Amino acid sequence: MNQIIAKKDFVLNNKFYFENDEIDINELKYEEIVRINEKGLIKPLCMKDLSIIKQLKNSKKIKKEEEL
Repeated sequence: MNQIIAKKDFVLNNKFYFENDEIDINELKYEEIVRINEKGLIKPLCMKDLSIIKQLKNSKKIKKEEEL
């Protein structure tokens, strides 16, 4: 799961997202993904999807810290 699909047009972090656009999970923080999911701006994600995204975000964060 690397892509999230926009359900409606919206703006987040001064970037425009239009209906059916694919949103890369690397562009957003986990909290932002949860917020736009709760507001219904993206195609619904279940708890399993959100937990997978959180694990991916955490593992990428750890890898970045190790590289420094």
